[in-house]
Amino acid sequence: MVKDYYAILGVDENASPDEIKQAFRQKAKQYRSAAEPGARELKEAYDILMDPHNRKRYDEFLQAEQQKRARQNQVEQRWAYLTLLSTRNYGTTKYYINGEQQPHLKNSKFHDVVNMLGSEGWELVGISVVGNEQTYIFKQPTDEIYEMRKDKPTA
Repeated sequence: MVKDYYAILGVDENASPDEIKQAFRQKAKQYRSAAEPGARELKEAYDILMDPHNRKRYDEFLQAEQQKRARQNQVEQRWAYLTLLSTRNYGTTKYYINGEQQPHLKNSKFHDVVNMLGSEGWELVGISVVGNEQTYIFKQPTDEIYEMRKDKPTA
């Protein structure tokens, strides 16, 4: 966890050196000894933020940490997959979606089927052709969030 020197001193990130000095003096009155943990942290924050070079480096580091945390908090995109199987036997084309025959698509033109799926948000990502069967893989973003199960399955 990164120490937030601005919060320790109770100043804004755009605070001037005079504001930092004033905040330091005000907060330092709370401590009886410079050896107290809070006093050490306060002095460390003051020293870093009063030195222009160290403050610039600290601000860059703080910004990088905030961006890193923001990326970690983003939900990874999840995808739903659909398999379209097309078979052609004796002049008849049959379509199966995820293993289920789709009689209403029988003898439809392939581009019509793909356009129908595309209009529903499905994107073609893979093709496999074996003999008279063509398999097409589609994907679509989903709002579902999957969590890894940490408990062991019971036997």
